[in-house]
Amino acid sequence: MDIIERNFFSLIRSGGLNEFVAVEPMSPYKWRRLMAMAIDRHVEDTVTKGLRSHQYDTGLEIPRELFNISPPPTPSAPGATRPSLANRLLNHRLEAIRHDELHAIDTSVDTLELLDIIIACITTMLNSDVSIRQLLRLGVFLRTRGDRADFVKLDQWLSRLHLQRIAQLQGCILMTGFGFEQDELPFVHRVEPAARQLLNRSLHHGDREYEEWQVSDNKPIFVKTNSRALFRNLRRCMRYVAYAPLETISNLLGNMARSISEIEE
Repeated sequence: MDIIERNFFSLIRSGGLNEFVAVEPMSPYKWRRLMAMAIDRHVEDTVTKGLRSHQYDTGLEIPRELFNISPPPTPSAPGATRPSLANRLLNHRLEAIRHDELHAIDTSVDTLELLDIIIACITTMLNSDVSIRQLLRLGVFLRTRGDRADFVKLDQWLSRLHLQRIAQLQGCILMTGFGFEQDELPFVHRVEPAARQLLNRSLHHGDREYEEWQVSDNKPIFVKTNSRALFRNLRRCMRYVAYAPLETISNLLGNMARSISEIEE
């Protein structure tokens, strides 16, 4: 990571995880680039909070206007819309897990919420690659409420949903960029080497919105697709298929089916 990226994560840890992490001096130009990176990844509120905790540090030369960046719109409350899976069989299992847990003697609402956050991260990864904002949400939950989660149950659920490895990948990204230790992440059983590469990709490309395939029927027989979006989605599928084969392929096929169905409307 270069100095901008190192400071970016230091400020996220300061502003989002309440850690005091040393920040390196930079030129005003690089500070503005850092804020542009934060805005592109929808974490400007967290970075601004981190900047304020360092505003009296000597030698940082932080441009004053960066302390007053407007926060992004407040997202819907967590749990308002529960995440689902693209694979029908796995989604049926997910609904069964939720139903059974809510009616269990030892119900753990916190563990269900952690599962929902992990699935929301997975859905974002499959549709638009690694999201710094979503991973920060996961990190904040683990730091503030992780001790209330039942990780034995979580492991069992992730196994039933065939999501153990992709959840482990998320944990490894938290270790790589957010300063987590492996013992803070009981669902991480081994380090995934691709975590650093995927995090770097997110830093270089940003949290781009998912681009729907543009499908049209200019002629009755021919279907025209946006080839750039098609190949982008195929490449994304290839990156994650080893970590969650059923869900990754179902997500890809589901997106294709939705695009094709629009031809009839």
